[in-house]
Amino acid sequence: MSELKNKTIITVATTGAWPTKANNPNVPMTPEEIAEDVYACWKAGAAIAHLHMRDDEGHGTMDKEKFRKTVELLRANHPDCDIILNMTTSGDIHADDTTRQI
Repeated sequence: MSELKNKTIITVATTGAWPTKANNPNVPMTPEEIAEDVYACWKAGAAIAHLHMRDDEGHGTMDKEKFRKTVELLRANHPDCDIILNMTTSGDIHADDTTRQI
């Protein structure tokens, strides 16, 4: 148990639910950008990535295909990456209980 006392778990949320490129040009918006950013964070020491998705206009979305594509890109392009993926249930600030069930 004493070995665990000095361990740190880093979690990243590379996109978040509302920031846009207008707020910060480095915010990843597409599945390709998000997958690459998650990989870079993993290489820097992150253990968990909390994933939010964006629609084609840059708004938060719970679109299952966006999640699927992001995960597929990450796993296909970076098979060494063993980061834990946490898919958000609040990725669209306008989502209700029905749209959060993915």
